[in-house]
Amino acid sequence: MKVFYKSSNYSENNEEERYKIEIVIKRKEFKLLEDIIEEFGVSNPTLKIKTLSKVHGKITTTRVKEI
Repeated sequence: MKVFYKSSNYSENNEEERYKIEIVIKRKEFKLLEDIIEEFGVSNPTLKIKTLSKVHGKITTTRVKEI
């Protein structure tokens, strides 16, 4: 699975800190993403799914190092 992601955190109206993560993966690998999200203890996240028809430029992969 090749993944491009961007992450940022913010809080609104003194609420809990929230995270916005953008990920580009193949649609057939979505179940794997759900498993990873669940593994980190996130339940019932708000997801916005978009279909890409063309990609201009480069997409780089990033590996996550375990701590």
